[in-house]
Amino acid sequence: MTPVTVPGGKNRLCRVVVPYELKPVDTRRGEQHQPDFLAINPNGKVPVIIDQDTGAKVFDSNAILLYLAERTGQFLPDSTPVARGELLSWLMFIATGVGPFSGQAVHFKHFAPEPKDYAVNRYLYEAKRHYGIIDARLSKQRYMVERLTPSLTWPCGDGRVWCRSS
Repeated sequence: MTPVTVPGGKNRLCRVVVPYELKPVDTRRGEQHQPDFLAINPNGKVPVIIDQDTGAKVFDSNAILLYLAERTGQFLPDSTPVARGELLSWLMFIATGVGPFSGQAVHFKHFAPEPKDYAVNRYLYEAKRHYGIIDARLSKQRYMVERLTPSLTWPCGDGRVWCRSS
């Protein structure tokens, strides 16, 4: 598998045992908007991976985590509807809640040309609310998802372990 990642970015694939080659993408120079990169990810965002064995092109952090887990057979929950549902629910919670609301909170608070109180307050509230849900979950158990195949852990986007075996 050949991941394409952020220049100087930390290798988030260290727990996945597959051969790979890092290819820097200089986002400050706009390389993610070049036609060759847009052919991999039409949205022009990093990270992306290209699986040289299958030809699969995968973009978005959560899609990459799920693809690598399924492709390698690592980091997957027990094959029960309950375990799979729990994993998918928390993965999508991060993808559709934590990520977008945190990003918008930072944008409107620090980078918007004319910060609007409503937007700043709304996105900060939602980001804090989502992190509060995570904090509540982790106050009761060590990891977000506990029902995994023995001895497997899944690293979250920031390098923290997201799941563990029971």
